[in-house]
Amino acid sequence: MPRLRHRSRSVKRVKTRTPGGRTVTHYVKRKREEKRCPITGLPLTASSRPYGGVFSHRVLAKAIKYAIRKW
Repeated sequence: MPRLRHRSRSVKRVKTRTPGGRTVTHYVKRKREEKRCPITGLPLTASSRPYGGVFSHRVLAKAIKYAIRKW
């Protein structure tokens, strides 16, 4: 019986053969997907600008232009 933390489906199971000939199961954490902008779908980079880890640079530029024109 696997340990409680290994029963979750967020853990990937990999069958591995040992030098002794047994087949054992190794548990590997799944890779996380890179963060993406919810509007354009572009990959995000951590930045020190406002909304740096949330929206892409294109969306932010359009929002700033819109806010200035509306003001």
